[in-house]
Amino acid sequence: MKIVVLLLLAMLSHTALSATAMVIAHRAPMFKYQKMDSVVYQYISRGEKIFINNKHIDRTFLTNYRADNSIGKELVIESKYYTTSDRIGRTAYILKRHVKIIYNDTRELDSPVSLGDKDDTDYRIKSKLPKDYPFIHKKNRYSTLMLATETTSKNSYPYPNQINKDSIGDRYKLAAIAAWKADFDKLDRFYFGTKGHISFSQNKYFFINGTMANEANLILGIGPYASYDFYKSENIILRLGGGITLNFHRAKISQDSDDGFRDRQYYDSLFFAPEVTLDFVKREIFEKIDLLVGSSIRVNQPYTLKTKMKKYEKEIWSSNQDQIEHPLGINIDFGIGLSYKF
Repeated sequence: MKIVVLLLLAMLSHTALSATAMVIAHRAPMFKYQKMDSVVYQYISRGEKIFINNKHIDRTFLTNYRADNSIGKELVIESKYYTTSDRIGRTAYILKRHVKIIYNDTRELDSPVSLGDKDDTDYRIKSKLPKDYPFIHKKNRYSTLMLATETTSKNSYPYPNQINKDSIGDRYKLAAIAAWKADFDKLDRFYFGTKGHISFSQNKYFFINGTMANEANLILGIGPYASYDFYKSENIILRLGGGITLNFHRAKISQDSDDGFRDRQYYDSLFFAPEVTLDFVKREIFEKIDLLVGSSIRVNQPYTLKTKMKKYEKEIWSSNQDQIEHPLGINIDFGIGLSYKF
């Protein structure tokens, strides 16, 4: 019985000599000494209540009586710490900015209930955690494969026979990208790499003499590539890209002669083409795989397709201009693809 009475008296005396405060920091430390580098006795989470020694506050702070403006104010102002005690009764010190004194009156409006963005104890990462957190990515890179349809040029060989009608086919393109995150980029937006593409199209020409010609065009291109994700959310990326490619264009022309034989010629050339792309990326349709829908604009420099092959049916080929001229032109494509980031 005596022990119970002593415990009650100790608790009452402790309460009488202390004020109640609420922790407003995410994880406030209780220090052994009034130093930031001293031993930490205990950590208190936001919302928990502790007792503050009354030497810091006027003893009448809980009363409604106000003799003057000093009543209820802090008495010890030279220190950045409040004196308190940890869970096993040891004297400890807590930073004043980490707690809020509970006055139960309008004085509580003078201090915030949370430190917000100024909370130096809040170690939590604001954005979504990566799946492999806390491991650090040594490299960030992605590869993309896209299938697209592209506008087709109507530039054709200057046939000596008069064309009765033509059939211009669609041009299909397969593009691939391999890119790495820039070392200076801390926001995971800039990537540099290489882009390659292959495209194919076929055009047919029918002459008034009843014969026909078939032009099959194959274009291979490769060059440096860069991209910037100018908008990013948890589910969507808007990506602007661009680069310049060195392209090899080969055209195979097959013509029927009057006697039923067919003559073939190959014409080729190299040319440069800068390109700008805009992609809409739907993130993680499958694990580590994104869906892309995009478009690109490529500006082709003027170039000429030539051949050194021997002609067996000379009358069906041009004797004055045995080449295909491609002036400055623009190609636009629309495509869909998949991207794998690793």
